[in-house]
Amino acid sequence: MSEYIPFNLIESYKKEDPIQLDITLCKPDYNRTPLQVLSTAYKKELSKRFGSVDEMKFQVPRTIDGTANEDYDLIKGDLVLLVEFDGQKQYFIVTECAESVDKKVIHKNVVAYSYEFIFSNKLIRGWNEGQQPLSYIMNYVISLFPSWQLGITEPDLMTIERTMDVAEQTVLEFLIDIQKKYLCIFEFDTINRTIDIRKLENIGKNKGFVISERNYARSIDITPNFQEVVTRLRCYGKDNLSINGLNPTGQPYLETYEYFQDGFKRVSDGSEGWQIIGHSDYMSDGLCMALLDYQVVINNNSSTLSTKIDELATLQEELDRLLYASESSDKGLEVLKTELNGIQLQIDALIRSGASDLSSLKSKETELLNKINTKQTQVDNQQALVEAKDKEILDLKELMKVENNLTEDQIKELDMFTREKTWSDSAYVDVNDLYEEGQKLLLKMAQPAIQFSVDVINFLKCLDRSEDWEYVTTGLGDVITIESDNLNASFEARLVEYTFSETSNTLTMNFSNKGSFDDPSVYLKDLLKESISTSTTLSMEKTKYGKYSEERTEFIDFIEGRLDLSKKRAFAGVDQEVVIDERGILLTDTSDIDRQVKLIGDLIAFTNDGWNTSGTAISSEGVVGEAIYGKVLAGANLTIENTSGTFEVDQNGVTIHGANLTITNGLPTSELSGENLLMDNASYNGVKINSTDGITVRTNDADITGTIKTSLNASEGIKIQYHNGSGWLDRFKVDSSTGDLIAHNMQLKGGQVINSSGKAVIDLDNGVLNWDELTIDGKIKATEIEDLVVGDNVTMGANATISWNKITSKPSINNYSDSDAINAIESTYIDGSSVWTIDVYAQNIQGNYITGKTVRTSSSGKRIEMTSGNDIEFYSETGNLAGMIDYDIGGAGTEEEEAKRIFLRTNSGYALKLESAEGLSIESKSGSIWLQAPTGTAYINGSKILTTASGSGVKGGSSTFVGNGGERTIAHGLGSSPTAVSAMPKANPNGYLGEVWIRYDSTNIYVGNTGSYTGALVWMAS
Repeated sequence: MSEYIPFNLIESYKKEDPIQLDITLCKPDYNRTPLQVLSTAYKKELSKRFGSVDEMKFQVPRTIDGTANEDYDLIKGDLVLLVEFDGQKQYFIVTECAESVDKKVIHKNVVAYSYEFIFSNKLIRGWNEGQQPLSYIMNYVISLFPSWQLGITEPDLMTIERTMDVAEQTVLEFLIDIQKKYLCIFEFDTINRTIDIRKLENIGKNKGFVISERNYARSIDITPNFQEVVTRLRCYGKDNLSINGLNPTGQPYLETYEYFQDGFKRVSDGSEGWQIIGHSDYMSDGLCMALLDYQVVINNNSSTLSTKIDELATLQEELDRLLYASESSDKGLEVLKTELNGIQLQIDALIRSGASDLSSLKSKETELLNKINTKQTQVDNQQALVEAKDKEILDLKELMKVENNLTEDQIKELDMFTREKTWSDSAYVDVNDLYEEGQKLLLKMAQPAIQFSVDVINFLKCLDRSEDWEYVTTGLGDVITIESDNLNASFEARLVEYTFSETSNTLTMNFSNKGSFDDPSVYLKDLLKESISTSTTLSMEKTKYGKYSEERTEFIDFIEGRLDLSKKRAFAGVDQEVVIDERGILLTDTSDIDRQVKLIGDLIAFTNDGWNTSGTAISSEGVVGEAIYGKVLAGANLTIENTSGTFEVDQNGVTIHGANLTITNGLPTSELSGENLLMDNASYNGVKINSTDGITVRTNDADITGTIKTSLNASEGIKIQYHNGSGWLDRFKVDSSTGDLIAHNMQLKGGQVINSSGKAVIDLDNGVLNWDELTIDGKIKATEIEDLVVGDNVTMGANATISWNKITSKPSINNYSDSDAINAIESTYIDGSSVWTIDVYAQNIQGNYITGKTVRTSSSGKRIEMTSGNDIEFYSETGNLAGMIDYDIGGAGTEEEEAKRIFLRTNSGYALKLESAEGLSIESKSGSIWLQAPTGTAYINGSKILTTASGSGVKGGSSTFVGNGGERTIAHGLGSSPTAVSAMPKANPNGYLGEVWIRYDSTNIYVGNTGSYTGALVWMAS
């Protein structure tokens, strides 16, 4: 077996030498036979991931200088790559090989995953082996891939048992799930095809490297997510396993409110009381105090409860032994009963066969009956012990119920802070493991999820801080500390991924919370933003200097190279104004440490972003800068021009050779002063002048909906356009050839306004309006207009209406408040909301309300009246009151109580009778409810249901249970054997009722129960 040296680009990256990744294409056979070195691969990028599959990307051109590239045709999917660097090796499998064209260059985009990706080629289906140690599961996995074997493992890790239930998934997915269930990490040696297994908690070191505002951090942002705070966690394992039996509160959930109690503090007042010295920002002092006292109750009784639960389990085990033991010397009760049944079946068989000698079997039967009686006594005694212990546990749990420790108002307040989630994991089959893991998980979830980002400088290339190198993370899984003095916060973060790009020589590192290896994790998403960018290339495209010549190109290359060198070297001490050493002089603005000046030899370099870039430099060759402020004299010795030579500024002025002049936004705000100045990247009017479009004024946005464009040129005149998302639409135009003014759907020609149909709407020369083309919406106002009189020159149409609010000089009437006043009205008045009159005659009256003292269906004779006394009265043909529906009969009680009652009564008193055509009726009389049918009559009187037929009806009453297998004899009084009998306890027997049976004859019913309950019962027979 060859020595396996894992990739560690971070250590190599600290060196000055550039990193070169060599790739060899291999066959996918067992020996992975080399085919060819891919020397033409470029844009190579390697990503190493903690606990996941690594990735390699690169491109291969189809041709090189017009000649076909042999590498291009050789590489294809499923082939193997050997990636090497400085003695380090790793195999990959090609998974993607897509062809694409970029600026007329055809190339293949190759994506490869580390060699353990081969585990995705096989499936695991229907895995349900129950709870198994890790060693068992991994031996099964290795059996599926004979070319692989287990490497270094941790013995105590391999004995941990979990449950893995899989319907169907790839072996690679199965392995990833194993990492999460067992909290371990698989390290794949792709050279020797071995798998090392390590505990997550044993991976990674914190060497003491700290990132803070004091050294490499430009900014630290911390964002808590308060919506993810959980105070109540329901815990379930395999087959809905719950913790309620183990939980001191007896609930299937765990609770903690520490986050909302934060800030509350109390100290003893010296006399068995408390003095409050701190207050919570959320909870009241009373609730905080009650929760702390409640926790004391839980803590004081938890161990006792745990002991009693263990004692109950021991008692239950003994009870099970007394019932089901199969040892010949001490058989259980149920086993003895089974043997007795067998003996009795033999006796019955011999009796049927006519045998006369049964003495032997009878002797065995007697012996078994004696054993059963003795064992039954033992079982009863043990059952009593079990029940007594169970009651002790129930009493303790009752003591620890929240409703017995908090007041009703405190429980209501606590409800405001109850935030519940459910955690379910079928890997847990033991309630103790489930309870323990649930407690750990709740402690994490009971705090706000923290998301923070840290923007750091390029510390890996910061040679002036080399004293920190020994503390810097060296590999995947290592841990660093992030501190913020301003935010008073500190976090540990684990390196979970880094990506190296050979082309740009950049290394980017991503960190997650310390307890995570795949970062879907819950409570600390600590990814570093732009964490470590090590590019040392200075972009010079924005600045052009001097004449475009070979000398100028060499000069720019020289300056760029010197600036690049200055960036590498221009780092020194922290929080100091001036540092002078063998590397030069560093000047730092202590109020803004990103702004620095470095003096090196004949070079002065400036930065305003902490040396991410060096935007300005002065050397013996000249000045290089992205922006120049002040006066620049373009004279005989200075000419400014663009790369194409179409724009030139010299001592003669500005010359544009067939190019565009575009005026867009001004300088960035940071480079401007004063008000009313243009801001960079904002939408303002821009001006463009060229020979094709003339002068165009528009926003700087692209052609998007809502953009406005105005153009002026000799061929089209003046035009204003609107972009609707698909193209430009003319909204206003002046035709330069005719002089016509054309607006959207309107044209002004001569003295006429012409609509979209080409018809003149307004003729200004003749003072004419074309009313056929006009629709008036609103009012027409004029100084002289004829009065409009309804019935004279205004005709009311079939659907015309008159609004009261539009009537002037409204008639004034009295405000009548009762029906007597209305009856005195001699005429009819109509105001804005009412009609005042004596009688209203109509076929139908519709409205929200009809209000009056009495509403009747007829003025006399047979009728229905609704009166102000809240009655509905029914009158006979002779006009006499026959009955009524009345919700208020003058009884005692408030108006609200009386409104809840409705009475049906006749004119002779209170009564109720409902009768059908078939002779069935329900009637109240003589203090009873009578049920009348053609076959007989029954009535309800008090608590009895009686019938007029002798010896029939429904009987009922109350009694008590005897308990412990006894029967209660109750006379039913029906005179014959009932057809239906029922009996039930009056109160909750709390599980002590046992089984209940009922038997009966023509005189009595007999009620019995197997439990110890002797409380009251109610019975009914019919």
